[in-house]
Amino acid sequence: MQTRIKDTFGINMIPKYLKIEDGLQVGVNLWNIPYDKRFSPVRQTFFRGTMGSMLFFDINNQESWTAVKDWYKDIQEYSPNTKFVLVGYKFEELQNIDIKPLKTWAEQNGGSFATMEHQNLEQFNNILKKLVKNVLKAQ
Repeated sequence: MQTRIKDTFGINMIPKYLKIEDGLQVGVNLWNIPYDKRFSPVRQTFFRGTMGSMLFFDINNQESWTAVKDWYKDIQEYSPNTKFVLVGYKFEELQNIDIKPLKTWAEQNGGSFATMEHQNLEQFNNILKKLVKNVLKAQ
């Protein structure tokens, strides 16, 4: 059984089926797009019509946090009603960083906040299920 998330090089699409409570099974398409200038021209194609987003950033890297705010703005431009979870990863390496402002920012922008250890598949799946439930509630 796979317990780690594979690293991304380029744009990846992963179809995934999740069992939500009460036996409900939901299919989702996960688009993994790195925040890299060379992908800027195609980003809007992936953002248009998005119902939910998981915005990942390295919780120990201020530059990563700044970049994820830009991603949020891009997603809002093409899908203003998308639900999102701001995910601080590499939480196991947290170094004297106050995460309250991050959580507050996410909530003020209509999202939620979560943390996970680097490449922890179980934590990833739990966060994804939370996002899917939020999307379904909004429908």
